[in-house]
Amino acid sequence: MGRTAAQALIEEGKEIGIEIGAEQGALRTRREVLLKFMKARFGYISSAVEQKIGAIQDMDKLSTLIERVARANNISDSGIPDFRSLRDFGSLNRGIQQE
Repeated sequence: MGRTAAQALIEEGKEIGIEIGAEQGALRTRREVLLKFMKARFGYISSAVEQKIGAIQDMDKLSTLIERVARANNISDSGIPDFRSLRDFGSLNRGIQQE
């Protein structure tokens, strides 16, 4: 017996939901890895940095930041400023987009 149109739409919705959930999980994991890596390499990370990294929705940006941290001897070398305010993060976003 074939599926009805409604059943097909429900199945499609489930598949889309699973994909979105997987993407969100991957973003969350990458953010967590970046923050843990930064804390291990540089020690204290300000809450402003944590908040801004938590807001990044672009996997490529997160990957770029992880690579920068991996190569850096200190937070200054990574190109990631020790943010004193949230608006300072704009310069980092511009730098990533130019690469």
